[in-house]
Amino acid sequence: MRKSVLDVLVGLAVIIVATIFVAFVYHNSVSNYQSQRETYKIKVKFQDIMGIIEGSDVTIAGIKVGNVSKVRLDPDTYEALVFLEISQKVKIPVDSKASIITSGLVGNKLISVDPGPSETFMKDGDQFLYSTSTLSLEALIGKFIYSMGNKSSTQ
Repeated sequence: MRKSVLDVLVGLAVIIVATIFVAFVYHNSVSNYQSQRETYKIKVKFQDIMGIIEGSDVTIAGIKVGNVSKVRLDPDTYEALVFLEISQKVKIPVDSKASIITSGLVGNKLISVDPGPSETFMKDGDQFLYSTSTLSLEALIGKFIYSMGNKSSTQ
């Protein structure tokens, strides 16, 4: 008798956990669908986007406000053209600057937006006027070593 009661309780627990899991997955898929409809698209060009991929976060003051929807190479300028989807609730001034930063010391790359003072806001299809590309650790080390070599040869 005890074993069958225990089996029933374990079965109920499994059903409850499975129901919560299904509800969680459904809620996230509905949220993602709704958030895609409630966005506007803007573009930004970078010379180097090393580490930025489709789905990377877009933040303002460390708060996620959108994501990268597409990454392409501009055939005319050979720059990276990055398409962003920004929440309709967030208005970005037209003189804002987009920068590629690293989340944490060795974390994922993301695009950080530094809002400008303008009272005119970007609309669907607009493009950032100002951007700063990523600076790789290898490039920094190379510049440091090169500058150290130049100092010793001049003395």
